[in-house]
Order: sequence, then C-alpha cells, then structure tokens
Amino acid sequence: MAYHEGPYAGAKRMVREGRIDELRGRADAGDTVAARVLARWLNHTDRTGELLARMAAGDVDARWGYSDWLVRRKRSAEAVEVLRPPAEAGDVSAQRRRARLLAGLGRVPEAMMQLEHAPADSRRVESWLRSQGLWGPRRLEVVRGRAAAGDPVARRELAWTALRWWPARAEEAVALLPVIGPSAWLHDRLLAASRHRGRSGWCADVIALLDRPEAVAYRRTQAMLRLYQGEREAAVAQLRSLAAGGDRRAAADLASILAAPVPVREIRIGEHPDAVDPYGMSFSPDGATLAVWGYRSGGRLTVWDVATGTRRSNEPLPRLHLDGVVFGPGGAVREVRAGQRPWGPARRAAPGGRMLAVGTLRHVRLHLPAGDTIHDLATPGLSGLAFSPDGARLATGGEETRVWDVATGGLVHGIATPACDVAFPAGGAALATLDRGDAVVRLWDITGVDALV
Repeated sequence: MAYHEGPYAGAKRMVREGRIDELRGRADAGDTVAARVLARWLNHTDRTGELLARMAAGDVDARWGYSDWLVRRKRSAEAVEVLRPPAEAGDVSAQRRRARLLAGLGRVPEAMMQLEHAPADSRRVESWLRSQGLWGPRRLEVVRGRAAAGDPVARRELAWTALRWWPARAEEAVALLPVIGPSAWLHDRLLAASRHRGRSGWCADVIALLDRPEAVAYRRTQAMLRLYQGEREAAVAQLRSLAAGGDRRAAADLASILAAPVPVREIRIGEHPDAVDPYGMSFSPDGATLAVWGYRSGGRLTVWDVATGTRRSNEPLPRLHLDGVVFGPGGAVREVRAGQRPWGPARRAAPGGRMLAVGTLRHVRLHLPAGDTIHDLATPGLSGLAFSPDGARLATGGEETRVWDVATGGLVHGIATPACDVAFPAGGAALATLDRGDAVVRLWDITGVDALV
C-alpha cells in the first residue's frame, strides 16, 4: 500500500530539507498548515523581523509564533498584549493562553476575567488562587465581606468558588449566591457543570436548594435544571412566570424551548444506580427493544423496552470494548466482532450496499460502491452514523443531530440535540439519539420535525 504523507508531515519535511522559500510560498497562498510550521520555524530561529512583518499583515500564526518567542525570553507581559487582539476577537486558545500568562505574572483577577470568556476547568483558577495565598476558609470570609460591600473582583472570586464547589458541595455553593448576586456568566457555567450523566438525583436536590428565598436571583437556573430533569412543563411554567416579571433572559430561554422540537419519548438510562456510561445503541428488528452499551463499572450492556422506557436486563459486557451488538432470534442480544462488522462509527454501508458513508470529525462523504464521492456533508463533531432502513436518508450525530437526503445530499432535518450515536428503528419514521452527557435516549418523530430544505 502506498504511503500518503499528510500536510503537516510534508511541511515539516520542507523545513528539514531547507525548502523555506517553498514553505513561505504555500503559507502566502493560504495554506494554514504551512503558515503554522513557518511561524514555528521563524520563532525557533529568532527571525523576529519576519514574524513581526507577517503579524502586521494579519498572519495569526505569526502572532502566536512571536508570543512564544517573547515567552521564551521571559517577556510574558508583552506576550499578553500580543495575544490581546485574537483573544478579544473570540479565539478560545488565545483567551486560555492569556489567562495562564496573566496568572503566572500574579495578575490572578485579570486571569479570571479572561477565562470568563472561554470554557475552562475551575480547578485551574483554584490553583492560581492557592499559588497567591488566596484560597482557604479565612480568605473566603475576607472575600465574602468584600463582595458584600460591592467589590466586583471579590464577587468574581466567589463566583469561581461557587462553580468549583457546585458538583460536590452544592449546598455551600448555593449559600454563596446571595453575596455574588445575579450573574448570567455564573448561570451559564452552573448549567454546564450540571449536564453530567447520572446526576438526576443530584439535580433534584439542587432544585430544592434553589427554592430558598436567598437564591431568588437564580430561579432561571432552577428552571433550566427542571428541564434537564425532564420536567419540561414545570420548567416552561417557571420561565413564563419569570418572563412576565420582566426577566428578558428567561423570556429568551422560554422562546428557545418552545421553538425546539420535542422528543416523542425519552429513556433516561442514567437514572439507575448502576447506569452505564453510554457509548452505542442498537434496535431489535421490530424496533420494540433497544440495547445500549457503555463503559462504567467494567462495562455494561442494558436492554430497554422502547414503549415503556423500562429496563429489561443489565449484564456485564463480554469484553471491555465492543464493535457493536445485534439482536438474534428470540430477542437474544449478541456481540458483533470486528471480523463480522469491520466498520467503526465513522463508516457505514447503506442497506444492500448501494452507498457507503465515511466520516471524519467534521465531514461525511457519501461514496458509490465504485468509490466515487457524490456528496460531502458538513457534520461538526461527528460521532455517529446511521442509514434509514430504506437507505434514502442518513442520520449524523455530533454537536447536533442532522438527517440528510442521500440522493441529493440536502439537509432534511436539523435537531438541536447532541448525540454520540444515532439509530433508526424499524420503519424509519423515527430517529433515536443517544446523549452521552445526559445519559438519555431520545426518540424523535422525524416526519413531524420541521424540514429545513
């Protein structure tokens, strides 16, 4: 088999062979990989004049290269300013890098402010505070007093503390909310921290904690937790009440929920004490039973009744990593070995072998049996593929769920729900999505979902 060199390896080979002018030409022609490799070479060979010139011309990779050069020379304060433009433009990598540099300079409040605009692990902020001697019970009392007096930096520090405590010490985190005051940023982060598998009972406890009068500013958070619990009507009613009282963010949440399609049924596989960490699923031939497998407690295979949402069985996996499962005669579930099904989640064949779908992280290409590509479909964060039983449609799971017309390559349905796997039951009128974060299987009537095209 011929070896095909990737673009990054090719660009690095140009550097090793001294073909820098050729690398420059590719970078100037818009080759992003060449631009990245060139910037690193300019950095390590101290060609700062060219880095600055390329940076002035708008080359983002040159800006990164120059910032790295400054950091290597212990000029981190200058590197912070060099990274300011991409960070302010929304570049998450630049925001995180600036935050780390700021913290290293002892400018922890500024680092916390920077990370407010980028997803980040709250443990990082805790380590920064500890490094500055700004963490612990005594410090917390001081900060609480300053926050109560209106100090915005102290309120920010308390908000990060509440976020750090949220999963394991929710009662203490809720006790900080009255001092922190209303914060849309904290609301968003608390919800993100709440969307984890197996937290159904935890969510119920937190909803009760947020009923306290001192947590009135976080009623919107409480409403969205109800939604995560599957209590859609209660969440809508609470948001409607908040919106009627003038809460514009609650009104926006309400509009988004009412506009979103509603699944026909949910199977909340994460509510059981011995729940799986879901990875994949498979329907029985009649669509009445669903098998879900995952990798918690050594791996489990669970079988569910689709109509009632009740669990029929829960067995250990025959081995840690499965290629898939199928239903045999009499409803028995058996493992599919790689030799029988050699295609992973990013490769599927249509019924009858008329078409082949091959996926990467952000694209799916539809091929004819002869190998010709007929469609290239955009699929951000691809993690699941499934053809409908008649082979006319292709479902893709990822950051959101999409259904495509195989003949035209057109997008037929878009469902705003993440999915680590997708599957069509018998008939193809419905689609199942497996949400790993919430540990929920949702069934959608795709004949009733608004068509996009």
